[in-house]
Amino acid sequence: MIDFQGSPFSELIRNLSPVEVCRSLGRRMLGSLIVFLAILIGFRYWKSCRHPEGFPPGPRRPIPVFGDAYVLGNDLAKGFSNLSEKYGKVCGLWLGMERAVFVADFDLLQDILQKSETVDRQTKATSRK
Repeated sequence: MIDFQGSPFSELIRNLSPVEVCRSLGRRMLGSLIVFLAILIGFRYWKSCRHPEGFPPGPRRPIPVFGDAYVLGNDLAKGFSNLSEKYGKVCGLWLGMERAVFVADFDLLQDILQKSETVDRQTKATSRK
């Protein structure tokens, strides 16, 4: 038989049956596992929300599923105007679960779209005049 004298569990073991000791330790292990998984999920979220190096400046605290929509507010035109004032004519942000680049200058947009690096890029939305 194992002697638990002097261990933190010695008082617990003296007063409980072996089955109760196992249940108590199991609950503690389950709590530790839940905390570990919560930390792991938080770290994974933090890593997945980072933009690649060279991505345009913009808000960096996206909310899962919604992205940076909270930054835009109820009036999208005013929200995008505020972003261009704060971060410049080119701004990178999360729209839902997708990274997006917002270009606030038409001539700059034309220059960007004529470069070979942007050919065959996937487009999600278009603007109307």
